[in-house]
Amino acid sequence: RLSAKPMLILWGGKDFVFDVDYYYEWRRRFPHAKYRFFDAAGHYVVEDQGVEILGEIRRFLKNDSVR
Repeated sequence: RLSAKPMLILWGGKDFVFDVDYYYEWRRRFPHAKYRFFDAAGHYVVEDQGVEILGEIRRFLKNDSVR
């Protein structure tokens, strides 16, 4: 039911709980979502990449493209 909803997925590449396999599964389940993978971020991706994430969220909410 969620696959048709606008979705932004922001992922930390160094997440010790939800590793990259989870990221790829989310991409498989939600192929129309916008994605951004932060190589240097961990589980607390918002804390690790706060400035960049804020920009991504603003672009998403304005319906602009996410990098």
